[in-house]
Amino acid sequence: MSNINKIESLDVEMTAPPSKSISHRAIFLASLAKGETRIENLLKSDDIDYTLTTCKDLGAIIEKKGKYLVIKGTDGNLSIKNKDLFIGNSGTTMRFLTSYACLLKDGKVTISGIERMHERPIGELVSSLHDLGANIKYLQHENYPPLLIYGTGLKGGKTTLKGDISSQFFSSLLISCLKSSENTQIYFQKPLKSKPYIDLTIDIISKFKGKIIIKDDHYFIPKQQELIGHSIKIEGDFSSSSYFLAMAAVLNGKIKIQNLNANSKQGDRIILDILEQMGAKIKVGENWVILEGDKLNAIEFDFQNYPDLVPTIAVVSAFANGQTIIKNVEHLQYKESNRITAIMNELEKIGIKSNFDGKDLFIEGKEKSFKPAKIETYNDHRIAMSFSVAAVKLGNIEINNPEVVAKSFPDFFKIIENF
Repeated sequence: MSNINKIESLDVEMTAPPSKSISHRAIFLASLAKGETRIENLLKSDDIDYTLTTCKDLGAIIEKKGKYLVIKGTDGNLSIKNKDLFIGNSGTTMRFLTSYACLLKDGKVTISGIERMHERPIGELVSSLHDLGANIKYLQHENYPPLLIYGTGLKGGKTTLKGDISSQFFSSLLISCLKSSENTQIYFQKPLKSKPYIDLTIDIISKFKGKIIIKDDHYFIPKQQELIGHSIKIEGDFSSSSYFLAMAAVLNGKIKIQNLNANSKQGDRIILDILEQMGAKIKVGENWVILEGDKLNAIEFDFQNYPDLVPTIAVVSAFANGQTIIKNVEHLQYKESNRITAIMNELEKIGIKSNFDGKDLFIEGKEKSFKPAKIETYNDHRIAMSFSVAAVKLGNIEINNPEVVAKSFPDFFKIIENF
């Protein structure tokens, strides 16, 4: 249990943690590349450790050298160092690794995680991989992990994915099909949800000299591409920074966050626009962001491309004047927890009314009469961090199982203690 002290006033400066999304993508691409990749400012977290370990298990050589993590890639020639690949509760690792392991030319591996991971659907990705020549079996329940993958390589060809499923299915295929034996065409049904994450993947692929051709209704991936290792510095994470920006917003405080690129390809950069719409004042520099809080007003905003920001904005909305409508968030039911249920349950504990109509989340903000509460985190790092925003505002909130933040941001509560 974590007791977070109420913060009466806030005027602080901090450095953003490294981007989780970019860290995952950089590791997988470096492991596929030819030669060495030197990664500076890699995120340290449980999820990234699972990605590093499983890429090592499939043949990448990974060493720490000073401030760099150096990855000697496989050039697509994977080998099995460990046939049982465990990914904990890292959804990104699960999805990226599923396609990546299909590049094995022989042998077989299993991919498994904790119980919650085995409740998160992966059938659409597996079906597409079958279209492209993979041989994958379900070990327990159809369409869900754990998986058994036979080393047949990826042939390539054509497949279609629904646009309203996880964008990580697309990113997973885009990365691994760079090494398929034939050209690959990934068709999609519009609209594409969380498209900024796909765009981020394509941008990072280009830095390894990979090529993705974007068509109106599909992605075209030329076969057997040579990826080139290089040096990369991981920029700051807008998703993880959103909690601290939100704290300044609800406290009418001020925060300056270094290592945030306002021109980033990260989709969650939109947090600046959202909080500005709610009433906060934003200033941006070359590699920093300043937020000053002011009176908060409710908004109506489409979050289909920004699912990781929903818990943060849901909590901010509790302190905004009026009804906030968080639109197109039905896919949040399949995250580390059922985030819709988690958000509504915990908002109710602090005295906030909310409603979900199967697609949109409605939250009634207010200025007073909040309740003390013990917040359940549902083994979900983003629920723990989001409700810490309420805790610094109200001061009578306890966060159960705060250790879950190690998944993406181990130092989260240490930073709050220094405010």
